[in-house]
Amino acid sequence: MSARPRALPDDAEAVAAEAGVVAVLEPPGDDGEDPGPPLLAHAARLAGALRVACGGITWTTSAPADVELLVAAIADAVRARGPRAVLFPDSDLGRQLAPMLALDMGTSAVLGCNDVIVRGDDVLYVKPVYGGWLAREVAYAPGHLQVATLLPVASPSGAADAPTPHDLIELDLDARARAEEARPPGVTRLELLAPDPQTVDIVHAERIVGVGAGAVSDGLLDVVEELAGLLQGAVGATRPVVDDGRLPKERLIGQTGKTVAPDLYLALGISGSPHHVAGIQDAAQILAVNRDDHAPIHAFSDTGFAGDLSAVLPALLRRIRRWQDEQGGRRAGDA
Repeated sequence: MSARPRALPDDAEAVAAEAGVVAVLEPPGDDGEDPGPPLLAHAARLAGALRVACGGITWTTSAPADVELLVAAIADAVRARGPRAVLFPDSDLGRQLAPMLALDMGTSAVLGCNDVIVRGDDVLYVKPVYGGWLAREVAYAPGHLQVATLLPVASPSGAADAPTPHDLIELDLDARARAEEARPPGVTRLELLAPDPQTVDIVHAERIVGVGAGAVSDGLLDVVEELAGLLQGAVGATRPVVDDGRLPKERLIGQTGKTVAPDLYLALGISGSPHHVAGIQDAAQILAVNRDDHAPIHAFSDTGFAGDLSAVLPALLRRIRRWQDEQGGRRAGDA
């Protein structure tokens, strides 16, 4: 990275006694999921290994949080306490906040970690690579502020089930917004560009079109990608599709790939092996199309259709486009 990590102040050890490890706790979402307890468990275990206290930062707001405002508020709180490590949940928001905070603090961020361990004098952030086949350990140089996101996995062993931070800071974003409005404008936001659903990490995709061996023959893969675009979704794959080089390993879903939990999973030409089903069982809705009406995938689907994809997919594309025309250009993903 181009940014040079910022060394902590000389009295960092004394300050870190208050909160050497800080967990940034998102308020629970509308779906009721709370990433706080697993993140706090990681933070408490790391703080115990380093023999420092565990702190927390959260916020209140009456409207959707302004990301720039939130980062500025978190950065002020971090500077005031000078911790050794700041941990975020590996959520959509956490993946925005961590790099922005790291840039503000003059350091770097490690995203997508599934564990953090202490080995000797080093803190090692462990993240899956190559579709989960291997793990990479990342360590910061001594004295550099550490910023990382942690996947919402179960609480690590050896940590309290629901640890309480030594110092929990609650940021009032409404009050900060009012204060910012009273200042002369420094930055004007022109437009917020949403990420391309087809390039986003499939772990965070809201809609996924999964392709098996039955959906990549006879030029069907191009049609599948067009369908994913109309649905504002990402394309995932089974092991045979990846092994044949039709899609990259980052798109592999299953026990040896990624576990996903989209709002919609459309399984095309997928037989439904236990290895693949293990990676999609948390999807809110699973729709399957397979020419074999006895394929195992139908037993795991909310709705299953028996049909030839070479006929089904073109008809489905035509139906979606017709719906878009009837709705005045709305995209299927907006429905």
